[in-house]
Amino acid sequence: MGVLFLVAMAGELFRTVRADIVTYAVPVFFGVGAILLYVMLCKSCLVPKYIAVWGLIAALAVMANMFVPMSELKPLLALPIIANEIYLGIYLLIKGFRKGTPANV
Repeated sequence: MGVLFLVAMAGELFRTVRADIVTYAVPVFFGVGAILLYVMLCKSCLVPKYIAVWGLIAALAVMANMFVPMSELKPLLALPIIANEIYLGIYLLIKGFRKGTPANV
């Protein structure tokens, strides 16, 4: 009986730790990666500045998402990055990267 209780408690602990990782670690790593991407896109002038600035603001919204206590607002904070990623993909498929960008940025 004692071993089963310990296994059940360990399972509950792992479930709680996983929920905390999803709530806090995933937005941080995704947000940092997105910020790096959009800063580099902004400095390199490969895409128009408004796309890069839009992506920076959206990445900050994703990182702020972990501090919002109301679960109804969480999907709303993810919408800007979703729209930006789709728009950036379509823009690159249609127009591609800009030519004549500075090589030593």
